[in-house]
Amino acid sequence: MYISALFFGNASPSEVKKGVTFTSLNGLKITGTADMSGGTSDNNCEAYLVDVTNPTVSFKTTSGTIKAYGYAYETTKSQWGGSSTTVYTFNGTNYYKPAYYGSPAATNITLGVSGGKLTGLPSGLSGGTLLVVRGI
Repeated sequence: MYISALFFGNASPSEVKKGVTFTSLNGLKITGTADMSGGTSDNNCEAYLVDVTNPTVSFKTTSGTIKAYGYAYETTKSQWGGSSTTVYTFNGTNYYKPAYYGSPAATNITLGVSGGKLTGLPSGLSGGTLLVVRGI
């Protein structure tokens, strides 16, 4: 599964490049304006697709807020042999997960980098891919 499916339709990461326009799942038109494979662009922003089970990043700059967008999940086993999956939705500086009663509430996250790994994600995530950006 590519996170690009969330933001760039059914495009593979190699197809997301300067001058190509995609329609996101919510109908938003997105046109690549720079090399979108990671690294520094004209707007001083870096972006990486990361697997939450091994969230490796190599930002070239140490300034700017780190934000995460996309979905991840946590699967837990029950004592009766079954399992349940909880989906987390990331919107930059917060994440949401289902609530037993009422609407989900935002939980603030502060992301950082230590030893080339993204830190600050909720513990226990079993899978998922996030678009992680720094500088916006």
